[in-house]
Amino acid sequence: MFEIIGVQPEISHAKELVENFLRMVLGEQYSNLINYSIDRVDRIDFDENEYEEYIDVTIETIEISRNTNQGPNKAVIYELYNFDNVYLISGSLNNIVSREYIIGEKRKRTIKREALEVKFCFCFENGCFDSSKIHYDRSDLAWNVYENTYREVLTKHELDEEVGIITYRGTQIEVSGDCCFNFNVKKFKYFEDVIMNGEINDATRIIIEAGGKTEQDYRMYVLKLLKICKMFHHSTLNIALMPRTGGLNNVKQNIANDRFDSFLWMLSLGLSGQDAVIFGANNAVITNKLLLKDFLKAFDRDIINYCLLFYPLEFESDFEYKKYIAKLIEYGKKAIITPIEVHGYLYAAYNFWKCRKYRECLLEDFIKLGTYERDFCDPTFNKIINP
Repeated sequence: MFEIIGVQPEISHAKELVENFLRMVLGEQYSNLINYSIDRVDRIDFDENEYEEYIDVTIETIEISRNTNQGPNKAVIYELYNFDNVYLISGSLNNIVSREYIIGEKRKRTIKREALEVKFCFCFENGCFDSSKIHYDRSDLAWNVYENTYREVLTKHELDEEVGIITYRGTQIEVSGDCCFNFNVKKFKYFEDVIMNGEINDATRIIIEAGGKTEQDYRMYVLKLLKICKMFHHSTLNIALMPRTGGLNNVKQNIANDRFDSFLWMLSLGLSGQDAVIFGANNAVITNKLLLKDFLKAFDRDIINYCLLFYPLEFESDFEYKKYIAKLIEYGKKAIITPIEVHGYLYAAYNFWKCRKYRECLLEDFIKLGTYERDFCDPTFNKIINP
């Protein structure tokens, strides 16, 4: 079974472009397609930059020449990471546009070449394209979590269903969803490389050998934890709201390299008076920056107050909560270049998920996380990060 499930309807020749492209990609298999349709229109607007974290590899770039008048049509096929048999295609179609207009008694005609964008995705067999997986932190499921987690301070935006408004100590700010710990394909590959090739120091080696294990055992153990964490990248335990006004989300994604710990470190600096850390390289509109500044003032220059509002966690005591946030901030100051540092980051993510304040909407993922408790609490390897 094969089906094109999204073609921009207003683009002429889109069907022909898709069919030509598929003939070249599938070769003889094209004629064996049992059923396919590219007339069904489910318009899919997407920006490749939004999908970047899901794109595993560019499979192939193909040029399809239609005729000499319109030049070559180009299409690029991308494989989406972690989507079984689902592909995303972005292509451009050169089109000749003829326009006539009258000035006074004279009829004028212009001929212009326009590059029209063709954007669609398709799936094989029983695969399907689910936009909620792409924007998990903005999905209906995610908003159910937010409305339960922040119910005392959150209202939905009247015009934008993906935006909310947080009211705190007399101030308001627009917020949107965010995946806290990022384990997308780029992060995964980076961490995997560090785990398998990073240096293990003598002190760590002594702990490993004392437990009757080898260096390779430890690397494979941390890699196993990484694979578990990747499963929780899109989970109810890993999402939270973040101020959107003023570009705080851009600070996390760009300046902090989308590391949750580094974001908290930078935010702690900004709250303590070092505004340039947050606003210096932030290209948000000045008026929005001022709104964000006013909102952050309500936290009395204390990162703990911010975390208590946006990241409600249940530890044995307030002291343990503060200790956890302080440890995250310390992690965030450093580059992750050794297997031990990856291990510490993964364990911090596990603790964050394990200690989310209970809500019924989190139950399924809580139960799933509980099945991996023994993996994260290995008596030998745990001593390396919790001596």
